Amino acid sequence: MRTIKVRSHAHAVGIVTGPDGKVKPQPPPPGIAYAALTARPEVAEVLAILATPGGGWVELYKVYEIIRDAVKPIALDKAGLATKDEISAFTGSANWPEIGGLGARHARMGGGLPKRMMTEPQAREFIGRLLRAWMDALKR
Repeated sequence: MRTIKVRSHAHAVGIVTGPDGKVKPQPPPPGIAYAALTARPEVAEVLAILATPGGGWVELYKVYEIIRDAVKPIALDKAGLATKDEISAFTGSANWPEIGGLGARHARMGGGLPKRMMTEPQAREFIGRLLRAWMDALKR
């Protein structure tokens, strides 16, 4: 008994035309617009901080501060970059040693624990989403 293998490869290309029938050029890949943003000092600073090995709560908070200050006078939630609940959970967790551990921004805090909290992995994910939303806003 013999076995025959048949393989197929297909390639399709779409062409977009405008109402006038003229071919519209393809937009550049999104990476190009992101790369161009690194010329902005605040974007370069954020990326340098995030590229630092072993960064924790303090570095994540620095990124938060840079982005927050870059969009002022509009608040991050009003700009649609983050919700008030996310911001509250992040800032509380970053500050409180009972939540952030030895890497928290403060060694002692008065009062009760914040209502909203997040773990450091959740904080990394939040800062990543915040950074992406901010950079998307800068691209426009």
